[in-house]
This record gives sequence, structure tokens and C-alpha cells, in this order.
Amino acid sequence: MGPYARGWALAMPCWRVLQQGNELIVFRVVSTIGVLIVTASLVVPGFFTGLWQGVADNGAGAGLWRRRRSGPSGRAEASDAGR
Repeated sequence: MGPYARGWALAMPCWRVLQQGNELIVFRVVSTIGVLIVTASLVVPGFFTGLWQGVADNGAGAGLWRRRRSGPSGRAEASDAGR
């Protein structure tokens, strides 16, 4: 059994427990709110800083993952190692 099959086999009984316990509805609501907050905290700043504009113009991750290295002048320069 592969790792994904094992994970799925473990997730199904856990999901059944969550469905059976009415008091566990609070867990589902709180975890959903938490996921939305974390997602918003990562995505919203990208809109305000223009980070996502570069992604939309150049493709996924373009320019975001370039490593900075010091050039001959001692100043940081963008490298194209990630391309």
C-alpha cells in the first residue's frame, strides 16, 4: 500500500468520527475559519504589494523565486538560477 493510499485509509475513519460527533462541528467550523485566515494572510499582501501582478504577467512564480547573490560590485543582483 502506497503512502497516498495509507493516508486516504486513515482519513476516512477520521472523517466518519467527525460526522458522527455533533459536538465536533465546532472543530470543523473553527478549522475552516483558521484556514481562511491563513490563506488570506498569504494572498492579500500579495495584492497590495503587486506580487501577484508579476505572476499574472510572467507565469506562475516568475521572478519570485530568484536567488539573490552578490555581484562583482558587492551589491545584490538577481540570478537566473531558478529558470
